[in-house]
Amino acid sequence: MAKTYPVDPVGLGHIPSGVLTAASTAVKIDSFNNIKLVNLGDVMAKALLIAFASPTSSEADAEFNAWYDEIHAHEVSAEVGCVTAVTRYRQAGEVGGRPRYIAVYELETDDVGSVAESFNAAAGARPFTATDTIDMERTPPVVIWATAVETTGASLP
Repeated sequence: MAKTYPVDPVGLGHIPSGVLTAASTAVKIDSFNNIKLVNLGDVMAKALLIAFASPTSSEADAEFNAWYDEIHAHEVSAEVGCVTAVTRYRQAGEVGGRPRYIAVYELETDDVGSVAESFNAAAGARPFTATDTIDMERTPPVVIWATAVETTGASLP
């Protein structure tokens, strides 16, 4: 059973100290309002929306990330409707023509195709809040919709 803690604007201030020390605990954001601690054995998204994007320059990096975290991720999550968590990553080292940032949206849906169609139709009809800090020329954004694959039960060492 997951425990839920309210998110404060500065970070993880409402989570009791020591709660995040167990190696078998993951942090999940619930509707951007709460943090849930769940056992890793319980963490398995049914589907993913993976978005790759870059800022226009290193000087635009901070503004790009502020826009993504404070505006875009919320708009995407609200439009998709079945987002259970969003985690962003920055590629390590030199990226050489590939997008610098990766956003992984975990989805609770059995029909990712319909979700993707609805999202794309809505995005075309009602564009998201724009920013001039996203690179649309050299490394334009790439979006991948994926569904979980049933495993054979083999475990990793």
